[in-house]
Amino acid sequence: MGYFSFDRIEAAGRAHDDVPGGAALYAALAARAEGAAVTLSAVAGSDWPQAWLDALAARGIDMSAVARGGAPTRRARFAGVEDGPRVNVHHDESEWWARTAALAPEAPADLAPADVVAAMPVPTRIVDAVLVRARACGARVTMDGSAAFARADGGALRALVPRVEVFCAGPEETRALFPGLDDDAAALAIARLGPAVLHKRGSKGALAIATGGGEARALPAPRADVRETTGAGDATTGALAAGLAAGLPFFAAAERALAAGARCVTGIGPAAFDFPPETPR
Repeated sequence: MGYFSFDRIEAAGRAHDDVPGGAALYAALAARAEGAAVTLSAVAGSDWPQAWLDALAARGIDMSAVARGGAPTRRARFAGVEDGPRVNVHHDESEWWARTAALAPEAPADLAPADVVAAMPVPTRIVDAVLVRARACGARVTMDGSAAFARADGGALRALVPRVEVFCAGPEETRALFPGLDDDAAALAIARLGPAVLHKRGSKGALAIATGGGEARALPAPRADVRETTGAGDATTGALAAGLAAGLPFFAAAERALAAGARCVTGIGPAAFDFPPETPR
């Protein structure tokens, strides 16, 4: 569950405009690539190509929970994404926030078929509703962090953390939630609130911490021919949910998830997942 976007990506001195993006897209593609039965919950903007929705359905992704919204799609702009800190330029744009509000997905009314719900970055009120409905039917919830939401509503986000199965985040998110703590300490502080934690660190791999702040393992990043990194963290979260749904233990699911993230960086946008079919490789 999450958002679609049009992405502007700069890589190797070249700008790529209107690349299909959004955390929901990357997570769904990665989870499906891992063999999961995926239902995608999102609101497609008025200008999001129908051909892209059809391409997702052709991959066997259940699109019954995707609605068509009346507002234009969010537009994301990334800078410094090749081998350094990502700069999310759009987080400072009022238009991006307006479209975030207009295209927010609602929690599906029935989560009974779900083993794991991957809540990608969405407003906290929506995650709260998902958690209530998931608990009622025994589904587990993984939640992905967002620096934008952490800065805008950090208190509400921290209040949700004890209720999720796994919290996935990168340094930007954990530093916003726990200012003053280094990355390891912030990840451990989150785990001590209750969930397992996958602290995603790009080319440095990840720190995986068991439920409640138990065992911690530094997981190396798989080797990859890196072209560009947009969506790699989202793909990792989607693949993690797929692994958990398949019955893998947390650490094994985390290792598989990092491999999905490594696959993602070998293409521009979602091209490494052969999406959309006409995207040049």
